[in-house]
Amino acid sequence: MHAITSIPLWAWIAAGLVLLTLPLAWQARKPTSRARQAAGGGLPPRGASLLEQAQEAITRLDVRRATRLYRELVERDPKNPELLCAYFNAALLGSDQEVLLDSALRLLWTKVQTPTDDLRRTFLRLAQPKVLKALPMEEQLRLARRLVRLREDATALRILDDTLRDEFLRQRYGRQIADCLLGLYTNYKRNGLHKQADQIHSRLAAHFPSAEQIGGADPQHHAPSSLEAGVSTIYRGLSTTSGLRDSAAGK
Repeated sequence: MHAITSIPLWAWIAAGLVLLTLPLAWQARKPTSRARQAAGGGLPPRGASLLEQAQEAITRLDVRRATRLYRELVERDPKNPELLCAYFNAALLGSDQEVLLDSALRLLWTKVQTPTDDLRRTFLRLAQPKVLKALPMEEQLRLARRLVRLREDATALRILDDTLRDEFLRQRYGRQIADCLLGLYTNYKRNGLHKQADQIHSRLAAHFPSAEQIGGADPQHHAPSSLEAGVSTIYRGLSTTSGLRDSAAGK
């Protein structure tokens, strides 16, 4: 008993921090194993080596090295959702805002035909305050639209409601916000969720009177938001995403 009580306080604190970060470290490492399996073992030796090094770095909580390795992997295979999720999850463990923004934007700008459960969970992590603070407003709204498509309506609505509370943002991004709300309204109406549809309708009526006419019209006929048509200015300025800028320009 005397030996236990003689352990310094800083040692207990350090042990507690390790226990707190282990779950996120596991989440950051977990997708990379499936990424290697999805590649059918066809990764070149250098790629496989990078993957193993990244996993080892995460296990040791060497976040800076892990994110650097994951970024190199996603630059080699920019459309691999498993690697993109692993890169973002690793960046989420660190404090580098530029790396976090880069990993989040790569994920947001990648179109996946068949979302997986891991991708859905990762998009929910994108809605954390830490990430939203790093994202430009255009990309926060893009995230809300992606969450609507993933049927994560509650999280999408939280982002939209936070934006609606700011009059300046509501005026500047009214079209995009209204489009997101219309998407939610359409989903609820199709599925017979009338109470939820009425809640969205009340938001539209309060903040966007011209869109309130949806009560007698089909929301599907509204023009899509211009948000998906271009790349935000902040996104264009990122030195770490030059490859993505070229691909986005071709969309």
